[in-house]
Amino acid sequence: AVYIDKNGNIASPNYFLETANKFFSENGKNTIFVTGYPAPENYDALLKKYAFFGKNSGDDNSLFFNNFVNKTYDVIFPLFHGQVGEDGLIQGMFDFFSCPYIGDDCGSSVIANDKTLVKQICCHLGILTTEFLSFTKLEWDISKELIIKDIENKFTYPIFVKPPNLGSSIGISKVKNKDDLVSGILRVLKYSSKVLIENFIDGKEYGIGVIGHKEIIVSIPCEFPESDNGDFFSYNEKYGANAKDEIIPARLDGATLKKLQDFALQVFRKFNLSGMARIDCFIKNNIIYLNEINTVPGFGGNSVFNRIWSASGYDLKKLIDKLTTAAFEKFTDKNALTYDIEGDSLQI
Repeated sequence: AVYIDKNGNIASPNYFLETANKFFSENGKNTIFVTGYPAPENYDALLKKYAFFGKNSGDDNSLFFNNFVNKTYDVIFPLFHGQVGEDGLIQGMFDFFSCPYIGDDCGSSVIANDKTLVKQICCHLGILTTEFLSFTKLEWDISKELIIKDIENKFTYPIFVKPPNLGSSIGISKVKNKDDLVSGILRVLKYSSKVLIENFIDGKEYGIGVIGHKEIIVSIPCEFPESDNGDFFSYNEKYGANAKDEIIPARLDGATLKKLQDFALQVFRKFNLSGMARIDCFIKNNIIYLNEINTVPGFGGNSVFNRIWSASGYDLKKLIDKLTTAAFEKFTDKNALTYDIEGDSLQI
């Protein structure tokens, strides 16, 4: 287990245990991971032995690397979201220590976590996605008016302003005029050094799960509910007190369902993904557009990823078994590569 605070710091053992004890005292021990699966009685001792501890861990700071060097872990299941966990950084560390882990490798994670990169690659791969424009904070600081002019020449309001490397609708604005556009850009720059502008697609959004490595399996899709405010499915509507559940299965005819599953499979393969992903798409006039790739989709008890797989015949145990098998397949493939070029007999 690992606990990272809101400032991105890996928690010390004392703070880790203090947080865990508070969580269990407030919620009960049956609320860990999935309701009904209790925390073990000796969870505090297990955390001390197996948890990741960072530089502020006092006498236990060596555990962070020792557990990797000593191959303490059979397989690692990273379930971080957003920066530090979904963007390839933690995956790169697992690769460095040659540890098997569930999910995509460092390179694929870096690309999928950056919506701008995904869209640029889609243009080369022939995968339909929304029209877009992207710029950096430095470019904005130097030429605000020119960027605004480019945006208004390319798009018709309303348009979306997003941080390209965050999920869960964080920092997103649907803007309808120049003043809102500037406010939306400034909002994004609080969270990210890059800004992504997208055109508005008046179509329904769907999510499809894809798992596996050698054998790739596609779930039934879910249909994301429409927003009450008529704009977009916001963070509060996803996770707030009155959060809306996705529609499972999606209300699609058989031909469109198959087309959507084939599209998700194509994205998974062309982006060299492995383990698991949720591919989110728009459909308008029977045309499918890629919205984004989630390489670490939510995995809590009520996660849409878990629910679409449950509806596809994969309960939690079967799902984790499949993900673990994929992790070892990927690890075996990587270890089969040759890094010693001294004995290379190929002649050019």
